[in-house]
Amino acid sequence: MPAATEYYDRLRRRLLLDWDDRIFRGPLFVGEGGVARKKLTEMVGPRSEDAVTWNVFRSLSSLPAEAWLASVLRQASCVVDDVTSPVAIEFWLQVAPSKARLLWLLDHPDTLSFHDPRQEEQSRQRLERVAAQRERWRKAIAEGSAERGDGVFEGGLELDAVVSNNEIVVVIEARSASDAPTRTPWDPQRDQIARCLDAALDWAGRTRQPYFLLATDDYAHASLETTAMVYETLLPRYRDDAAFRASRLPHRSAAEVARLDGRIGWLSWADLVDVVLDHSASFSPEQKRLLRDLVDYLRSRRLLHKGG
Repeated sequence: MPAATEYYDRLRRRLLLDWDDRIFRGPLFVGEGGVARKKLTEMVGPRSEDAVTWNVFRSLSSLPAEAWLASVLRQASCVVDDVTSPVAIEFWLQVAPSKARLLWLLDHPDTLSFHDPRQEEQSRQRLERVAAQRERWRKAIAEGSAERGDGVFEGGLELDAVVSNNEIVVVIEARSASDAPTRTPWDPQRDQIARCLDAALDWAGRTRQPYFLLATDDYAHASLETTAMVYETLLPRYRDDAAFRASRLPHRSAAEVARLDGRIGWLSWADLVDVVLDHSASFSPEQKRLLRDLVDYLRSRRLLHKGG
């Protein structure tokens, strides 16, 4: 297996700034013995979505949040007050599935359907074991002592980026080439958007406002040459149809689901950059140069086309 150090020069050329950040030396990117993990080898590729995520939001972290965050969310059709305090931007956070979700799955085994027919017998046996020990698993999950095992029917989630301060949490799902996953191994209805909404509610807690933002290359893909992305249908339904949203988050109370009203947004990379440019008059020369570099980068990735 190649060493991680073999990739850092290529990483420097792929990223606009902070290619030497310690995150790229951490366990997400580097395995035991300094071996490059898959995330690092993919990061240096020409179509890397993680590189887009880093270049855009690491650049935005160098700009005052009050100059762009609320405007970006409003452009994405969210309802939001002005942001007046600094924000932190974290990348590729590894979060556990919602306890409420795991407990709900234990109580609704009829919704579970492992989709690999080669493991049909093993999955049946697992369900039988869990049924015989359901209360033990309920207790372990409720106490937070069960992260994996027979009774844990949903794995953790990686959040592309999280923008937050003491008042607001924005979970970001970034797409520049691929679709959003539409199922988990045990639930054919459990799509990535629902999982991110769950994470936003958990991350925000009771005191902060939860938001979800989908950033993509273009709104409309269906044509003679391309196939529509699933998120093109899913996101508007989550955003506009409260009954649909509740049906996809059955483990959440009505009050929790209602917290997401007006807080689910979608915009293209082109629109995002346009909003920031519209509010850049007061930026320093260095900040304006950084924005120009970002525009040039997104143009080179062919992500500034507007459609939909």
